[in-house]
This record gives sequence, C-alpha cells and structure tokens, in this order.
Amino acid sequence: MPPDEMYAHSRELLGAINQGVDGGLPLDAVKQIFADKLHINQGMDEQLSANISDGLIEGILAWERGERPVNSEPTEQTVAADNSGSEISEPPQTAQSLEVGQVGRLVAESATAQIKLRSEPSTDVPTHRYGLVGDRVLIQDSIVDRSGKTWYKVQFQASKAIGWVRGDFVEY
Repeated sequence: MPPDEMYAHSRELLGAINQGVDGGLPLDAVKQIFADKLHINQGMDEQLSANISDGLIEGILAWERGERPVNSEPTEQTVAADNSGSEISEPPQTAQSLEVGQVGRLVAESATAQIKLRSEPSTDVPTHRYGLVGDRVLIQDSIVDRSGKTWYKVQFQASKAIGWVRGDFVEY
C-alpha cells in the first residue's frame, strides 16, 4: 500500500479512535470494538484480530504524538557524525534565527532525512522520536548550547508532540 494511501486510512482510524474516546469510551473498549469488527467482518482469528487492533491503534497514536522509530541502519546520505561521535542527520547549509511563537518547518539536505526530536537540547540525549523534512513546527523556546549551536523547543502542528531540534534543522 502506498504511503499516502496508508496515511489516509490512518487519519480515518484516528478520527474513529478520537470519536470513541471523546464519547467517553476507554481506549481499551475502542480497541476491542475494532478487534471485534476485524474478527467478524474479516473472518480473522479472535486473538489475531485483538493483536492487530492493539498494535495498529497504539502505532497510530504514537505517530500522532510524534513518536517515530529511528532507522537502525541510516543511509550515508542522511547521517553524519558530530564531534561527540553521535549520528545525526545532515543539516542544510545555512541556519536562520527564529522567534518564539513563529511557525517553522523541518529541513535537511536530504528530502528523506529523519530529524531527531530530543527531550533535552543535546546530541548526548538518546532519542526514539523524529520528524520529517517539511513537518511544520511551532517554536516554543530557544537556547544556545556551550558549543554555540542554537536549539529550538518545538511543537509539531499535526501531532502536538514537543521536543528539542537543533536550529540548523528548522527554517522560517
């Protein structure tokens, strides 16, 4: 299934999940309803449909929070080593200063780069979340670290996930 088609289906499912939860159903009940539909409508084994429902719904919710798995083997084009030896995506050639409250977008030299979203403004902090080139973010805060690099605390407009991104990966 092409990514754009998968995205369209995930939006529909997310809408149904939110509608159920906003209507007062616990998330587990929403998962069970979806599992029952898979079991009855698709003729799936009951345990398999429950596993698929749980994994799919949790995956969609994690994606909406901005939690995306980082590739375990990044390509040469999207990764370089910084002076601490940590792997990072390649930033674009120029950076610009953004103000709190501005909306920016994530950028990198490679259109397929995964820009790491960190809990603290440092490459020493491990991360399991990332944004994609073009993701729109709201600037919430900024600092300059000891090495002179600017970091922005951002909130993703689509998922509302919050974290720190190095300044050379964000543009106005």
